[in-house]
Amino acid sequence: MSAPTARTRTCSTRHLATRSFVLMPRMRWAVRCSAHSSRTGLACAAWAIRGGFVCSAHSGRLPQVIAMAKFRLEREAWARETGRKLAIALAELPTTLPAPDPALVALVRAEMAAPKAKRRRKRPARPPTMDAGRMVDHRARDAAELEAAKARVNGVKAE
Repeated sequence: MSAPTARTRTCSTRHLATRSFVLMPRMRWAVRCSAHSSRTGLACAAWAIRGGFVCSAHSGRLPQVIAMAKFRLEREAWARETGRKLAIALAELPTTLPAPDPALVALVRAEMAAPKAKRRRKRPARPPTMDAGRMVDHRARDAAELEAAKARVNGVKAE
């Protein structure tokens, strides 16, 4: 008997013409199948398909599941690539800010140091009320009551 020879695997490219897929770097997708047994209630111990949450035995071969898994993987690759580009762009930004204009700094400091004028807060006007079925403004009613009080104090009969 002869000694076993090591087999080498050759990579063919015939499948590239028959299938449509996106070439992307392989990323880890270590997710267990989320299906449970209806008999025992235990979770499935198989690995989910790449980009999916169920194994091939639990609807992982359905076209809509495969399409969504492919979408998730493409989105993940896009996010990773975008993050890489953002990190490169942020690394190229200057780390120091330009010095502010000294005249502007002096103006802002003077503005902050100046005492602020006190403002008197106006009381909000009271809304009109109903008096004997008609609208009466409080200011007019208060003025009439004030005149009546003055008249009582002076002993003059109010009109």
